[in-house]
Amino acid sequence: MEIFVARPEHPDDNLLGQRETDIPQPFVITVEELESGISKSRFGAVRNFKIGQVKLRIEIQGSRLGEGVGVCDQCKNIQELATEFVFRSQ
Repeated sequence: MEIFVARPEHPDDNLLGQRETDIPQPFVITVEELESGISKSRFGAVRNFKIGQVKLRIEIQGSRLGEGVGVCDQCKNIQELATEFVFRSQ
């Protein structure tokens, strides 16, 4: 799952960064991170970003994984994700 923040004039540009495959990034939450415990993740359960004059704090509070949705019937996937998003201007 990718956390995506954009401006209306550029809706396809993620202000948090460009997503790349096979490279861990703080704005991407993976099934593997959730399976092993998000607090053990390289980026942790609380992720902080700076977007110009705005600070974004994201706390991942919980999740539920499941199977049988999407292309791969046997693959685990994120079915629920509880987060808190806080935007603060400086």
